[in-house]
Amino acid sequence: MAREWMQELTRHGLRVIRDEDAGSFMRQRNDPAVHRFLDGAYPLDAAEALRKIQEGRGPNERMFAVIDMAFGEFIGTTRLAEIDWDGGTCWSDVVIGVPALWRGGRGPETKSLLYAFAFERLGMSRVTASAMLESIEGRNRSSIGMQLRFGMQHSRDYPGTFRGSAAVRREFAITASQWREKHGDTSWITVNEGLEAPFGRPA
Repeated sequence: MAREWMQELTRHGLRVIRDEDAGSFMRQRNDPAVHRFLDGAYPLDAAEALRKIQEGRGPNERMFAVIDMAFGEFIGTTRLAEIDWDGGTCWSDVVIGVPALWRGGRGPETKSLLYAFAFERLGMSRVTASAMLESIEGRNRSSIGMQLRFGMQHSRDYPGTFRGSAAVRREFAITASQWREKHGDTSWITVNEGLEAPFGRPA
């Protein structure tokens, strides 16, 4: 990935998720166009939205609000979860909660910010992501394709569930060395003017 392209990442910023984001988080997750691709309770109520946000600031999770830098608007969330601080591994997800912004490169750009944070700030050695192997209304094929274009590699298929039904998930992974080989030095993209510094490793 050329640095010239990565300059476009300045249209996004990540900041630590806040309790006051719960309203926007709930509205986006309850949008039927968004929720059809998500697992979990529906509709999401205010208490559950706040609980999820607070979990996102827990010791082994790092959840961020995705901010449109031009307008200062909350447009989704992204996170690292099940962080193994000793082993240097975690998994990730990205939810752009504004359907009008889909297919405009927002997901990959957000993922770039998150992974730069994981590898450069947290010192992770391996990050994974997964997608439903079966197509959800044809869309998950593009999700799987994005993982591969991003430089991730297929690591395994495993049984899971989606809304109580059995489903196969495909896991993709990228290591710190593969990330740097593909994307070069990305330490600079973790800094976003006007937003507080993301939270790092526990003391």
